[in-house]
Amino acid sequence: MSQATNSSERPISIKDFAARSRLSVATVSRALRPETAHLVQEETRRLVQELAAKWNYSPNPQARSLRNPRHPMVTIILQDVLEVFQSDYYSRVLGGVLDAAETRQVETRIVLVGGTGPEFTATFRRRTAGSNAVLYLGKPLQTSELTEIARDPRPIIFYKNALPRDISADTSTLRVIGTDDAKGATLIAEHLLACGHRRFFLAGGPAAMRDAIDRENTLVARLRQEGIEIGPEDRTHVMFSVRGGREAWEEFARQERPATAVVCGSDEIAFGFHQAAQVVGRDREFTITGYDEHHLIKQLHVPITSVEHDLAAMGRASVELLLEALARPDVPPEPVWRLFPPRLIVR
Repeated sequence: MSQATNSSERPISIKDFAARSRLSVATVSRALRPETAHLVQEETRRLVQELAAKWNYSPNPQARSLRNPRHPMVTIILQDVLEVFQSDYYSRVLGGVLDAAETRQVETRIVLVGGTGPEFTATFRRRTAGSNAVLYLGKPLQTSELTEIARDPRPIIFYKNALPRDISADTSTLRVIGTDDAKGATLIAEHLLACGHRRFFLAGGPAAMRDAIDRENTLVARLRQEGIEIGPEDRTHVMFSVRGGREAWEEFARQERPATAVVCGSDEIAFGFHQAAQVVGRDREFTITGYDEHHLIKQLHVPITSVEHDLAAMGRASVELLLEALARPDVPPEPVWRLFPPRLIVR
């Protein structure tokens, strides 16, 4: 581990801190914030706090004390479930957000917002009070909730997976950022078709999640072009989790004529599916694909082909979009629809 800096050296940034401690930027930030410290494991939290004292690190006091257009406060909205802090996806996105915020001297706070309808919108207003702008990574929005939130005069960046499915690049008047899931699903379909597969099983993510359904619909449409139909018995929807993958395996195992290609809605699902098949010695009977290039897949060398998006870059870009909007308060907001391209990782 690197030696501590002395008083004559420049103060280290949160990015330096994360690199030296071999932790993520998001973990360091959460451990040092009173409102989120409880979300970090006690041993890790104690380590971060000890290193902060040793290295004389404080989380950007200038940005914390000044809430004006030069040093704005951005509220980050997440779903009101603690599982988001165990998610590799959110960890990488938030890492990019916090990295950009530290660099650009932007104060951030992370809040969890739940509920539906008027309860949700009232909580949204209360929890974002005092902030200059909002990053919305929260629960999937109902149309009425989105309409109400969009009336807020402050700049808001919406992550695509939270929007109703009838909102598209052609119809949106919002600032939207996300991943190009249609392109990602197409890459998977083309790869599996090129490998000669004709029988498919889809272990998709939750039906309420826009990104999960966008991937599934794109894949089904592409396979239909090749004369391959995916019926209700050939697909299931589970949570984006290892447990969800095990549940999907149970449905797959009951098939009389199992598929040769299993397309999973996330790498967590794929890992759980592969693990369950491995227990009964059937993990070599099919090709399996995931999505989002989870660190588990890379570290454990599991033979799962995946799709990778630069989620940290997406997080950084969302901060830059907000800063651009804040720099021009008198200019009417212009719609933004920016999707980050995918890359197929074949294993």
